Amino acid sequence: MPDGSYAHFAGLTLLLQIRCDREDPCAHCQHAGIACKNTSGLKPKEKRTRILITPQYEKKIDLIDRRLDGVVRLLEDLKLHFPVSSSATSTSNPLETSTFAPKPVHLQPKTIASSISTPASHANSVQTSDPMVEGESSMTAQSIFAHDFLQKAVGDDSSVLEMRETLDALHSLVDALKQQPAIHELTYPHARPIARLALGDCEMPPVQSAVNAIREAKGVPEPNAKAISHKTLGLEWVKNFLHPDRFTDLLLKVYFAPAEFIIVNAGLECLYMDLSVNKATAVAPLKEEYAKMGTLCTSNLETALANLPLHLPATMDMIVALLFGAFHAMEVAKPSLAWTLNTASAQLCQTLGYHRVASVRSGNPDDEDYKMFLFWSVYYVDKSLSLRLGRPSTISDYDVTVPYPSSSSKLHGALMSYFCLWVIVSSIQGKTYELLYSPEALSQSSSVREGRARGLAAELQQVTDRTQETHYLESAIEAVGQNTMDFFNVSDEVLRSSLLTIMYRAVPSPPGSSTTFSTECIGAARATLKRHEDCMAIMAKDGYYLFPMYMNWTILFAPFVPFIVIFCQVMETSDATDLTRLQGFVASIQDAKEFTEASARLCRLFQVLYNVAFRYVEMRNNSQQSSQAQASQEMDKYLAALGFPPAGQSSEEGPVDSDQLPMGGSGGSSSGGSGGSGGDEGMTSTGSGLGSLNQMLWMGNASELEDWFYSNQQMMGLVEDDDSFLQ
Repeated sequence: MPDGSYAHFAGLTLLLQIRCDREDPCAHCQHAGIACKNTSGLKPKEKRTRILITPQYEKKIDLIDRRLDGVVRLLEDLKLHFPVSSSATSTSNPLETSTFAPKPVHLQPKTIASSISTPASHANSVQTSDPMVEGESSMTAQSIFAHDFLQKAVGDDSSVLEMRETLDALHSLVDALKQQPAIHELTYPHARPIARLALGDCEMPPVQSAVNAIREAKGVPEPNAKAISHKTLGLEWVKNFLHPDRFTDLLLKVYFAPAEFIIVNAGLECLYMDLSVNKATAVAPLKEEYAKMGTLCTSNLETALANLPLHLPATMDMIVALLFGAFHAMEVAKPSLAWTLNTASAQLCQTLGYHRVASVRSGNPDDEDYKMFLFWSVYYVDKSLSLRLGRPSTISDYDVTVPYPSSSSKLHGALMSYFCLWVIVSSIQGKTYELLYSPEALSQSSSVREGRARGLAAELQQVTDRTQETHYLESAIEAVGQNTMDFFNVSDEVLRSSLLTIMYRAVPSPPGSSTTFSTECIGAARATLKRHEDCMAIMAKDGYYLFPMYMNWTILFAPFVPFIVIFCQVMETSDATDLTRLQGFVASIQDAKEFTEASARLCRLFQVLYNVAFRYVEMRNNSQQSSQAQASQEMDKYLAALGFPPAGQSSEEGPVDSDQLPMGGSGGSSSGGSGGSGGDEGMTSTGSGLGSLNQMLWMGNASELEDWFYSNQQMMGLVEDDDSFLQ
């Protein structure tokens, strides 16, 4: 081996024997005083950083993940709310192009896409989802008459110019029925879109302001201040679910749990709003401050509700929070949203066994009473909305073993006696849907349904008898005042009379009767409108500050059939007294346009129906003129589309053939006779078309009763959706 090769081999061997630090020159060669044999291809090994997965690192990773998720959500929100073209805007949000009168700031909704378990990123799917379904007993279902009336009748060349404006409004109603109903029903108008439920970021009223509101509602003066006795419904409502001291404790813990956040903001909203309209709060700046704080709490409440997760903890506080949310949804006239929240609360009640005596027993009477009170509160909303929306109840009576609430309980405030009656009435409301308007009930014979209806009516009368005892309870009068107790008494009568009307709607009129509805049904409807007048007079004594409650919890809380019944009675008989009743009702609720969008739409809907009835009666009275006679004939065909005969035709003759109805721009000239008196010619049925559809109105056919409710349900869906059709 050559010397050079040997020397190179010896150097490599030395490197292998002696640890080299890989520097150039290396430390060993420097120490030995020899030339460094370190090759350029060998690089020093870099030191590695040891990664320790500690709890601290895990928290940082989680924080980064949350922030990235927040960024993604913000980008999605930007995409969701990105401005669109004017044409798209005009079709996707009719409310923005409406000529509706401006509402107060606290009543103007903010357009957001959010619901109880629907993140903002899924808002587009909400907009394109299937229409919301309501059943045959819902308020929407009560308007099939107007539905078919408009769908078959409105033409482009009506023969009477003075009817043009009215018919245009009716044509708009028909078009609105074809639109997707109530796409905004499950949204909160004041909720703020947030990436995650970060309730600590929500602005709260100052603690001192909240404490002062509680003090004032309780009638406890501040130091060195004179005591003022306020009779506030807000405090009574909060006390029903929480002792004031318990509510104050929650106020201090409000930032820690969603349930407590919801409860506190719902309670404060009720107190602030009540004090802002209470006559005892005389100072205007103070009222303005209360209203401002109340609006803030409303926004917080809706934000928290809109971001609740699908899976909720089964706790007592969460049940109360969901109940408060359901009550708030009714206050803003969103019954479907109230149903969603209350159903979740009912599931938690059943999970915790609040509906069973064995599960409720704890050895503490107050604790047992409170759990049962929570259950019956959920039950009350569930059964009431079952009839309102035409849906089966989520609580089966056969599964409930806890006793009905008792007025002897002192745990839940002075209004407990009325609460007991409300629960009983709600039970009857649930039975009304189940026994008269559910698919099973509609499959029964008319005689079976009539027997059920009369049995339910007798049950409702027993509640009316008990109301007289409750009305004069001194404790309740002391708590809220005599006028408020009068309001509860009469408004409850309005609700029960309305319920009685829908019961008797299932009772067919006697054979040979000249009217569609039974005598009992018409009488109950008239009595309802009369008690409504009495209730308006009572509310006038307090400046109508109870009017919003009346609209939300009486007129909109149950299917308000009486107006529809009297409307149809006028169209059928031209009764001037009934027409005056319709006019009085419409005039009395005009101020309700400022409360909620739903109440405003209801006002406009009833206004349009009254205009129809007024114009029709006017034409019938002037039918001797040839031009009026032609228009009257056209209106008679409209009535035939509703399924009841015009004047001069007996109910046994059946409804008009669909081929005789004016279609498109025919203006009523496509059928049946010319001239005549009032257009009564050509109105008999040939046994086909609508004759096979509308038999209920002639002989009590169940399928037509179902159709009547379903189409009226569509009409009332307009009340909860867009109002542009009523401009």
